[in-house]
Amino acid sequence: MIVIPDALMSEISLSPVKPISHGRHGRRVVCFPSRKNRAGVMCDSLLESDFCLELERRRSVKEYTSQPFRITENRSRVSYVPDFEVLFSNNQTTLIEVKTENRYKYGRSVEKLELFSSIFKECGYSLEIVLDSAFRHIHRTHNLRTLYHQSFTVTDIESVRFEITLRNLRTHILSIANLLASGIEPRMIAYGLFYEILLTNLDRPLTTNTAVSVEVNNEQQR
Repeated sequence: MIVIPDALMSEISLSPVKPISHGRHGRRVVCFPSRKNRAGVMCDSLLESDFCLELERRRSVKEYTSQPFRITENRSRVSYVPDFEVLFSNNQTTLIEVKTENRYKYGRSVEKLELFSSIFKECGYSLEIVLDSAFRHIHRTHNLRTLYHQSFTVTDIESVRFEITLRNLRTHILSIANLLASGIEPRMIAYGLFYEILLTNLDRPLTTNTAVSVEVNNEQQR
């Protein structure tokens, strides 16, 4: 949870949020199985669950929490609950609000977000607004969901062995079929594609003929 400076203690307050048990109207509660948190992350919409995939992929993200706290501006009694609190590897914390483009453009929350964005800034934190158009794509999102769940059981030791195997390949541009023919397990290929050890265009459907390139120099932080 963020820390409020002493000078602002009389102006704003923090309080815990009840655990998510049901979604708002038209939404579905999702328990996202997070590798980084080694626990399930409760989301009150599929949109937030899809954004968890992005947080899992970002090497700079150390861990994250959904709906971490409620912050209240004491004078107006206006409250706000961030969608995510994200801790990065450099120990910096960012608050994130995830919205569909339509809800952001035509909803009533813009003024509230601006208010709390300025409050967070005074506290030394930033509020990042992420729109669905920035990360959701009909094929990309489907691919990431599939790759993440197919590779979920891969261990750190297996990951290291996998990268060694890739370094020993004679070519760094090949197809998924070539990788399978060389004896690499499908779940390891899924792991490589999800964490960008293997690079390809995820905005297109994946098939065994999909061409991938090997990126073995990236230091993985998952």
